[in-house]
Amino acid sequence: MNELVEEIDQLTNIADGAPAGEFGSDARISRHLLKAVWIAVLLGVLMEVLLVVTSIGFGREIRVRSVLVDLAQKISWSTIVCTALVLGQAVSKRRSSLMGIAGLLAAPSAFVVARSVQRAIAQALSITAVAGSVASPFVIAMLKGAEYGCLGFVLGWVARQSWNNASAHIAVGLLIGLIFGGLIIGINYLSAINPPSALNLATQSVNEFIFPVGCALTVFAAERLEKAVNGSGKSNV
Repeated sequence: MNELVEEIDQLTNIADGAPAGEFGSDARISRHLLKAVWIAVLLGVLMEVLLVVTSIGFGREIRVRSVLVDLAQKISWSTIVCTALVLGQAVSKRRSSLMGIAGLLAAPSAFVVARSVQRAIAQALSITAVAGSVASPFVIAMLKGAEYGCLGFVLGWVARQSWNNASAHIAVGLLIGLIFGGLIIGINYLSAINPPSALNLATQSVNEFIFPVGCALTVFAAERLEKAVNGSGKSNV
């Protein structure tokens, strides 16, 4: 409990402009988060490319406007969730508690925001947005919160180990994705009136199994980029 209070105090210090966390000043943390945002945006684009390739592989016709709607949803979701985990890492000296809390709180919010962005872009382009889930949005949002809370907690623990590397992050992301992604796909399957198509199951699998891996790598890459810049002396303020 005392550790959690200290983490909250660190967040308060950042809001007041005081130095905090492993990365030093609030200006340095801002640069760290900016790197994370760009990587998260690229992750959102990559996820949409994978979904398009999957759809083509199943013989589905690709419509540009639908791709743009899905792309907006993927980028907004990726940016909020992954940046939240990186923020928890940056201000907490990579302690598991705050990274877990960041994922727990950010994922449901990102789920709601991403759905809103998807609907707004679809309306602007005069098309109907296709829901990615048939189960209750509240249930899925809560599962996403639990998923990325666990992901953040475990990544915070991995970051303190001597074997902290890209492979470890990939393994953690894949394990969390398989557990929670399998649960979400199962709930969607049971909630559907008609059995989902093979294409639907394939795209859900890409979303649920691969994205946590990409998000874990985003946390890892942002940290390593910051360390590389600090090591070169370019980020001194």
